[in-house]
Amino acid sequence: MSYSKPMSYPVIKCLLEHLDPNLRFKLALSCPLIKNLEKLVHLHIKYLKLTDHSITINKDTYQFTVHNTKNGFLHDIDERDELDLSPIHEDPNELIIDVRKNIRWYFRAANVSSENTIQLKIGDKFEILRYRRKMHEALKYLLGKLFEGKTVKVNHLTIKCGNVIRILSTVKFRVKILEVLDENTYDELDTIRSIIQTSSLPLNVETFRFLQAPVSRHELIRTAGMLEIRCSIDVHTLATLNHRRVHAPYFYEWRSNCFVDFLEIWMEYGKEIGSYYTFNIFEHRIDKAMKRIRKMYKRSVEAGSARRAGQLTLNMNNSSQLVISKVKQGDAWILGVEVKDRMVL
Repeated sequence: MSYSKPMSYPVIKCLLEHLDPNLRFKLALSCPLIKNLEKLVHLHIKYLKLTDHSITINKDTYQFTVHNTKNGFLHDIDERDELDLSPIHEDPNELIIDVRKNIRWYFRAANVSSENTIQLKIGDKFEILRYRRKMHEALKYLLGKLFEGKTVKVNHLTIKCGNVIRILSTVKFRVKILEVLDENTYDELDTIRSIIQTSSLPLNVETFRFLQAPVSRHELIRTAGMLEIRCSIDVHTLATLNHRRVHAPYFYEWRSNCFVDFLEIWMEYGKEIGSYYTFNIFEHRIDKAMKRIRKMYKRSVEAGSARRAGQLTLNMNNSSQLVISKVKQGDAWILGVEVKDRMVL
């Protein structure tokens, strides 16, 4: 009779580190012998999304809903089945993102009906419990079970909060890309900064769907290697950002006068060499903008530049020049603006 040899510690450790995170969680729950080892092995996550009612890890979502006899809710409810605005007893060992202050409803004490339930859905599986714990408490507990005590490396962290997210202060993430999906959460950037390990900073990329000047000056945003703006933004705020690399993928309708105003600010205040901004804009708007700029800055156009298809170079000063380019990527047209070193002969 042949016997299979048990796997050695290094082999188990290697397997755990490269295992799908969700499968790894299930394995640790069903096999207590590796529970302590699993906490010591780095956890690698490609995509992590945190909301006030769910956690998405790669392609799997853990979602909470509150149910009464008639309806389901993605938030806590009071005795009238309306959004619960009761105060939270803060724990010094936790971090809280609470955006309910932006909801102008009057406070009512929350006496939860014993008939209500809270449901956790994982894939096509459900777990239903009596509604004795608030959704933000259940989410905090689940976040702790999944991540506490582990080194969690996240390629892309997305955060969206419509109510409350509570997370243990010992849960930290090493992050490369941060995406904030809603306006309310921008007031909580200090808290978001606290759940990101210092070794992650500056972040490689930050993506925002709402951006104003005060927000853009926050350390978390100001120091990012690249800022991706998926929202409308006033021209002055855009032109005076401190970032060397900015991409705006949804500026299709940007008119030529907006781009000219943007360029005038760059020409007036200057940008350091290496600054590079790109915009997705309809081709005919790019052509119109470049034609207008060529006419306005006729004296600054580098000799021979006007005859190059899809490119225009303006001399800013004795040491730098501004290269405006038009490039097609797939089905999209990209307008690029880059400050380069000027080679003076």
